[in-house]
Amino acid sequence: MALLKAAVTLAALAYVFTQLDFNKVKEILRHADLFWLFAALLAFNASKIVSSVRLNRYFGAIGLKLGEGYNLMLYYIGMFYNLFLPGGIGGDGYKVYLLHKHHRSGVKALLQAVVLDRISGLAALLFLAGLLFMFSGFMAMMAYLLPLAIAGMIAVFPATYLVTRYMFHRFLDVFAVTTLLGIAQSSCSSCSARSSSSTP
Repeated sequence: MALLKAAVTLAALAYVFTQLDFNKVKEILRHADLFWLFAALLAFNASKIVSSVRLNRYFGAIGLKLGEGYNLMLYYIGMFYNLFLPGGIGGDGYKVYLLHKHHRSGVKALLQAVVLDRISGLAALLFLAGLLFMFSGFMAMMAYLLPLAIAGMIAVFPATYLVTRYMFHRFLDVFAVTTLLGIAQSSCSSCSARSSSSTP
């Protein structure tokens, strides 16, 4: 079994590296502004750490107690699997499989935690999208979208609360903290994207 796992991992790494144009990567790095590149790297990893902490709050709500370091390692492994598994959710599936196998947690509860984590992140992104729209250059070009942006910002978290209450009620106690973590994670992601765009 260990040899099979090693073979699958090596095959996955080989696939990922075959998709890279190393000459292009080298050219980009050669002209990159190292300050902004480093800032983007810090912000990106900060967003992943906050995401990991948020997901761990959902795991805690179903009685699964994981150390933050171990949970962060699982999060990065899941990101790796997302590089080559279809749909961008392969990493989540791997985490569910691994946690069910080694911690005997119910698959349904784990899936609910992962799905609600995604919903929480989406809600924060929608809120920040509306907020950033109000202070962006798009505001002057598409002012007619302002009422929609404001309505979305007002409604997104109450809507998420209702979804949590009536469909994922076991997670209601962590709604406030996961919402704040979602906003923090999305803010870090925006900073990462902004830093990346500042690099030629």
